[in-house]
This record gives sequence, C-alpha cells and structure tokens, in this order.
Amino acid sequence: MNVDKKNINKLLLGDLERVKKDWVKQMLDPKKAVITIIHNRNYEIGISTLESKIVVNLLKGYFSMINPKNEEEERIFWKEYVGVVAPHNAQGRLIIRQIHDELTNSIEPISNLEHSELMFLLKNSIYSVEKFQGSDRELIISSIGLSDRDQISAESEFIYDLNRFNVLTSRAKSKIILIASKRFLKFIPNNREIMKEAAQIRRFAYEYCNNFINIQLKNEKNKNEKVQLRYKH
Repeated sequence: MNVDKKNINKLLLGDLERVKKDWVKQMLDPKKAVITIIHNRNYEIGISTLESKIVVNLLKGYFSMINPKNEEEERIFWKEYVGVVAPHNAQGRLIIRQIHDELTNSIEPISNLEHSELMFLLKNSIYSVEKFQGSDRELIISSIGLSDRDQISAESEFIYDLNRFNVLTSRAKSKIILIASKRFLKFIPNNREIMKEAAQIRRFAYEYCNNFINIQLKNEKNKNEKVQLRYKH
C-alpha cells in the first residue's frame, strides 16, 4: 500500500457528532484512518445495491461533518474533500443517481446547488480510478461491486490490478474506505501473477486493517444486514 508520508498523521476533519446514524459514525470516525468494509453478498456482477447504500450514507454523513455553509463551500467539498472510485461505470452511475436524489429531496433538500451543477460535480467526484490520477481528496471511498465467483474469475486481471489499487490508496489525504465482498477478498485467481496482486489486496483488508468490529445496518431493502468493519488506527 502506497501512503504519502506527509499524510500519515492527518485525521479526517469535521464534526462527527453531526452524523446521525451510529454505523455511519463508526465508519467515519477519524481515528479509524484506513477501513475495509466486508459484506457477505455472493452474486453481484458489477452493481452492488448494498455497497451503493453504504457509500451514499457515508457521503451524506461526511457532508454533514463538513457542513458546507454556502454554494461555494459545497463546490469545494465535492472538488477537494471526497472522491468515490468504482471499477464499473454502472456502479458509479448508481451511486451518483442515489446521492443526487438524497441531496435534492423535495421534502428536505440538503444541497444548495442547482440540480444540474450538483450532478456535474458528482460526475467529477465519482468515477473510475484512472480519472483519479493526480487528484487527491481528504476521503476516498472505493466500492468494488463484485461478489459473483464466475464474474470475479472472468475479470480477475482487471479488478486485482495492483497499480490501480496503489493509485487509489495514495490519493487519500486523511482516510480511505474500501468496500468489498468477502468473496472478492478471498478469491484465489489461477494466474500466478494475478494471484500475487490479489493476495496484496487481501493482506490490506485482513492484516493491515488489523482491528475489527461487526456492524448491523439497514440494507437497500430496509432489512438488517451484518457487515464487518476492519480498520487501522
């Protein structure tokens, strides 16, 4: 894992007490600087509705922590504070659509921006890792979106590419959150070189993130679902 040395002691800024949901608060805790969230879904093939639910809640929670006071502060939030990476464009589009709907809710809108401008900013904050080259953010969230064994096998060279993963981890100034299925992390590719790269990501999740707690949250169907939060102080 590549970490910029100047960022080693940085903590995520913001008022954590403004976050309403306890499980979101635990994931955004600045003392948990590096996090892997592991779930037990088994058949997702590029779109994970559970992961998108988690990402949207994290984005809303971090937005509340920073609490932009006006349009300009909100623009800075999306340009400099947060970035979301998803290997598949479909997962990114799902997250964009859902967070846009949450922020522009007609009953209690959170964003002060025009809907079209907010959508533009979201599209430039939530995308593939290649577009994050040279673009640092305080918080980086990655949603893998894959848990189907056959699909993981078919895409192993792409999804376990260590160069992409190192770009991801090195772009986070204060905190990184990786969201992935247990199947993705435990899968062993047939190709020896890909196997080595998959092992590095697995070690990141289970050895570097060497503390863990189990969390129960409401999934996309509003039903209780357990995930494991692994973290490095």
